Amino acid sequence: MTLDEHPFVVLAEGVIQKNADAKAWDTKSQRQVRQISRLFARLLLEQGVVEFEDIHQKHLGDLDDLFGAVAKSYGRSPRDNHRTLDQLRAIGAAKPPSERGLVAGTVNRHFSFLGQVLAHIRSRGHKLDRDIDMTLMRRKSTERGRTKRGLLTEADAAAIFHLAFFTGCAGWKDDEILIPGPHVFHRALYFATLMLHYTGARREEICGLSVRDVAYVDTVIDGELQRLHYIKVRTSEIRLDAQIVRQFIEAEGDS
Repeated sequence: MTLDEHPFVVLAEGVIQKNADAKAWDTKSQRQVRQISRLFARLLLEQGVVEFEDIHQKHLGDLDDLFGAVAKSYGRSPRDNHRTLDQLRAIGAAKPPSERGLVAGTVNRHFSFLGQVLAHIRSRGHKLDRDIDMTLMRRKSTERGRTKRGLLTEADAAAIFHLAFFTGCAGWKDDEILIPGPHVFHRALYFATLMLHYTGARREEICGLSVRDVAYVDTVIDGELQRLHYIKVRTSEIRLDAQIVRQFIEAEGDS
């Protein structure tokens, strides 16, 4: 049986489509559910589990152990979706302890999504172990919000703005914009990076903007009528992922 044929993956795609149609999950959530569902199915295949009724609390515990064994960077690279579990474990084992194991918030999100997939499976009449308790898998975060992600240093920012797509690259194509050359193209990567740095907004917020999200208000300042422009971040259907930025960061992290 291939991974795509595993019943858990098949039913997970059903719940993804259901929530996508209802606009309950955006593109990012759909991708995250697909990623964790396929990872869990890989673990089930590794243990020879195919039938829903053979899934038990133990397998959730094994998944939790896997979360503790992989690198903190797991999931950022598209290559992780094609690596075997042994390869993921090996990458994690090669990292120092401080760079190994997913953080509590990520683990809780994964189990929350899995819980929704399991509920969907049960709602379709499939037998599941009634003793499965997703609440047992939740972790308590001891990390302060302000320390979860370090601030970008001046040196880091300088390095970004010295990349080829700012100083001159080989061409327009995605595989050329990080290669030094004579051209500077004002494409999405150029403007998104600038806006991320100067606004402090999230990647999905910037890359999901449309022209109509740049608004203005007329106001009187010091007795003069002035037009002030601002960015309006809102829920929209065009939230796009910054694929090029992510691929660059992931490539740097894997090098």
